[in-house]
Amino acid sequence: VQRVIDTARTGAYKFIEESPKDLAKYGLDKPQITVRVNDGRGTSQVLEIGSKAPDKETLYYAKGVPDAIFTVQAFAYGDLNVKPDAFKDTGKK
Repeated sequence: VQRVIDTARTGAYKFIEESPKDLAKYGLDKPQITVRVNDGRGTSQVLEIGSKAPDKETLYYAKGVPDAIFTVQAFAYGDLNVKPDAFKDTGKK
């Protein structure tokens, strides 16, 4: 869980565009991953990851709040591409 939170907070690699008009060109009209981190006091942060950046194999487009587009490295995609069931306590040690 901590790795997901840390990646969501610090995953930005390179700024691309502020307040884009066309989210589809970044694959963010239908994001592949959406992560919402809530601090328990009503404040939350949302990170969405879209398609791979075409000129870079290791970068993905992402969007946070405010609506700025930036890239994240492939490890961020991997760290955040986790199904909710992965966080359930199975009772196994």
